[in-house]
Amino acid sequence: KQVVKPVLARPWVNIRQLRETQAPWLTAEKMAYAKNSVFGRQVLGNRVVVSDTLGEHHSRWPQVAVVGISNVGKSTLLNALMHGTAKVAEPHSNKKKFQSPIVAPTSTKAGRTRHLFRFDLADRLALVDLPGYGFTHAPRKAKSMEREMAVLIERYIMETPSLRRVMCLVDATQGVSPLDEQVFDLIISERRTLQIVLTKVDSTTPHQLHSAMAGAVNAALQFDAAHTWPYIHGVSALKGHGMDELRCSIASIAWDARVAAGLKP
Repeated sequence: KQVVKPVLARPWVNIRQLRETQAPWLTAEKMAYAKNSVFGRQVLGNRVVVSDTLGEHHSRWPQVAVVGISNVGKSTLLNALMHGTAKVAEPHSNKKKFQSPIVAPTSTKAGRTRHLFRFDLADRLALVDLPGYGFTHAPRKAKSMEREMAVLIERYIMETPSLRRVMCLVDATQGVSPLDEQVFDLIISERRTLQIVLTKVDSTTPHQLHSAMAGAVNAALQFDAAHTWPYIHGVSALKGHGMDELRCSIASIAWDARVAAGLKP
């Protein structure tokens, strides 16, 4: 029996050139830029946002939103991106957690994050932590909470002028879900740029990762190329796999925005 080599089990894949190993955003210069000018600098927090205060949510910098199904590892990934480690000490008091936080909040109870958190990376970029969706072990009034969070996600995507990319996290051990596809559709319908990132790749075999990548590629190819980031990333925030490449991919937004404004990246 012939065993097919899992060629898509890599940190990133170009959905239109599957065997490509080079990318314009992955040069030595841009890797250094991501490390030293974007992710290697101070993280600045902002007051958390709910639906009633979304109109007050303004950022001078290009925004990258991060969204995903509950328990996909969103907070873990955000903290690893910003702080270089997934294990970051959180403030003990709720007041400090919600007053200009610089750490993405984690919880053992899915569905607890009902707010929008924005983290400014120096004067280059803002990462926005959107609420999770589709939680399975939800607290009481789950349907009401999920509707509330869905409205916040949808309004943010529709109403934020500086939003440059929406990074949708997909659990590599589960693959793209119908709920993920609904969020993809929303992003594309609002003419935003969709980026798919597979998380928890350290919990898969190479063949499982290959299969998850193939499913994500097929999902991305259904959409307009103008609104789809053509690279799908596979990462492990806990182990660090693929995180440097993902930082570089995100930092390219800051680079392009500053160059377009006539500024030094």
